[in-house]
Amino acid sequence: MDQVARSSEILNIITDLVSKTRDLEQVYKTSADLLMNMESVDMVMIYIVEEDTNEAVLKVHRHVPESYLKRASRIPRPKGITWRVIETNKVLNVRYA
Repeated sequence: MDQVARSSEILNIITDLVSKTRDLEQVYKTSADLLMNMESVDMVMIYIVEEDTNEAVLKVHRHVPESYLKRASRIPRPKGITWRVIETNKVLNVRYA
């Protein structure tokens, strides 16, 4: 299966899960697990925006270094790349050599 087809399949599974459950924590966890199965994905971070604090809060992660978690579990608006992703609603792929 090519990468586009696999990505579509994963997004369909996540969409189906969202429509069938009210347990957001389970949706976050399952989504992170599914996203880790995509080609060239080494880590996953799912943030939600807390409107009352105006912060992006890390809800679930996979394969994220502990050093990053300590400084980026709560990110005030509009700081950094995380907020750029949230505000543009676009996926960010970072390649490291």
